[in-house]
Amino acid sequence: MNNTRRKEIEKILTRLGDLKTDVETIYGEEEEYFENMPENLVASDKGERAEEVVGLIDGAIMAFDEIEDALTEAAN
Repeated sequence: MNNTRRKEIEKILTRLGDLKTDVETIYGEEEEYFENMPENLVASDKGERAEEVVGLIDGAIMAFDEIEDALTEAAN
């Protein structure tokens, strides 16, 4: 890989890192919302959806990690 493409990947990695941070913030907020939900709501549709959303966002964060790892390996 030439230096031009390597530098482009580095720029992308920086942007991905910023996006991942934003998603992690949302994850933390949603997780806190779910964890502080009253007991009677946890088993409701609203509680189940909140739990599902936490899992989906966690999966998205793991996907960011995989993308970052692949691009880092490609650039090296």
